[in-house]
Amino acid sequence: MKAIIIPQFGEASVLTQKEVATPQPGIGEVTIDVAYAGVNYAEYYFAKVL
Repeated sequence: MKAIIIPQFGEASVLTQKEVATPQPGIGEVTIDVAYAGVNYAEYYFAKVL
């Protein structure tokens, strides 16, 4: 599956797309297919300043 990875703190340019293994659910867990996702300003801000 495709994932956005934040390998270091910084601007939006540090966000990288990477192919990762699809997680397998454990007992009592489920997986959810996500068609669209976004990053809100707070997430971007904290990735930038922390």
